[in-house]
Amino acid sequence: MVSVLEGWRGRRSWKLTLPLCPIYKSRTTGQRDISLSSLCSKERKLTLNPDTGFEEIAIATPKDEINPKYIHLINQTEKIRDTPENYAKKLVEKVEDYFAQLWNSNRFHLVICSAGMDSRVISWVLANLREKMGKDWVGDIHFRCHGYEGPTFKEIMRKQRWKSQQYSVYKEGKEEQTDYYNIGDFNVDTNAFNGPTVDFFDDIVERVGEKDIALVSGVCGGEIFCYPLYSHRRFTENRFQDLFHNAQEIQNRFCKEYNRWGDILVPYLGYEYLDTAFRIPREYFRWIDLNGQKIDLMRGTMVKLFNDGVPFFMGHRYNMRISRARARYLKEKYLNSKFYRDFRHLDFVREATPWTDCRGISETDKEPNSTDLKLYGYATMYENVKRI
Repeated sequence: MVSVLEGWRGRRSWKLTLPLCPIYKSRTTGQRDISLSSLCSKERKLTLNPDTGFEEIAIATPKDEINPKYIHLINQTEKIRDTPENYAKKLVEKVEDYFAQLWNSNRFHLVICSAGMDSRVISWVLANLREKMGKDWVGDIHFRCHGYEGPTFKEIMRKQRWKSQQYSVYKEGKEEQTDYYNIGDFNVDTNAFNGPTVDFFDDIVERVGEKDIALVSGVCGGEIFCYPLYSHRRFTENRFQDLFHNAQEIQNRFCKEYNRWGDILVPYLGYEYLDTAFRIPREYFRWIDLNGQKIDLMRGTMVKLFNDGVPFFMGHRYNMRISRARARYLKEKYLNSKFYRDFRHLDFVREATPWTDCRGISETDKEPNSTDLKLYGYATMYENVKRI
């Protein structure tokens, strides 16, 4: 059977995109794969570490998966002087070229959106391609936003002349209710020693089917440049190392994606885009005022190219509270899982209570990615392990 990794290596989207997902490597067999459960199925022994997961499995360096044509990106790239406006034009062109090469008009595209900057550039580029290439080229597309960013997101969509049925806000008007997000769906393989999944598009998945969807994501747009939200972002002359340092949290969340969808398009990780972005001098990594709001120079200049004018949503605001019914679901799934049966002899597995770790259901809330929640996520993965 061809591994998930080998299956992706043959795809054009993989060849044009720096993979953000973890590449797992067995310390005993030396085999590599994207699917953690597939590697675990080949291990005769699995030793569970409460801090890192199974000790027999390591994560290989992403450098090993780079398209050889772009191997130079792992080193310090030569910086080229140009105006911010010219750089912004080049970056937008790279996003457009990326979509033009990889878009499959016959596949449903789910575009994950916010009311911020990264997804806005993407939706503008796609709107321009719609006008240039035609509506049939775009095909079946849906832009999905969530939470409190909905009103601004919808204003953007209207300005870009998307049809009302082509975009939506998840559970619109219910942002303050418990169980707003679909947290901890046990049928979704977390594919990592990481907390359970948090979805806001389960209704679309139910209607279309995961393997028939091409996911479009704007991840890492801000992590490449001076991102105002996080003062701890690192920027040196080696932008490749900076990217993986700044995007650690995203990489942890992205571990499930390549196992889940029919295709994945991440334009800000396109090699040509990175080859341009990595050459921008550090002096351009600064903040500017855009319509009275603070944003980094490069992304702000990119948005200016579209004469957008719509305010952007700044910061993160998520309602992660779950109901007692959802807590019972998490408890039932964990205690009845194959993972719990096989490892309950370990105190930290037997004593874990991930159903009390989610925010808002107890007075002893822990961090949203505590060890107990990581064990729950691991249980979703382990359900697919076929032991020797």
